[in-house]
Amino acid sequence: MGKNRVIDTLTSIIGNVIAHKIVAKHTNKPESVNFLNSEVLTYRDSAIEKALEYHWNADDLKIIEEKSLEKARKILKNKYLNVLFKEEELKEISEETLKEIL
Repeated sequence: MGKNRVIDTLTSIIGNVIAHKIVAKHTNKPESVNFLNSEVLTYRDSAIEKALEYHWNADDLKIIEEKSLEKARKILKNKYLNVLFKEEELKEISEETLKEIL
């Protein structure tokens, strides 16, 4: 699999991590928190495994950051309309997640 394809896969996984972290933090269903946190760990582990396939330069990291944030927004918009959050929080969680993974 080429580097661009890995970037696409990686950004999808990271987008899911970010979205699930936001939902777990803001859900009004406390019974869902354990499941959501479990999903975060599963996606994060997959992302770490995928990220280790290549060495990432600054341009790659910028692309991964932008696409991951875009994917997270799309997931939240399409699946979790009732979850309210601030854009600053989304960016903050995105930065934190990228540091964990990359």
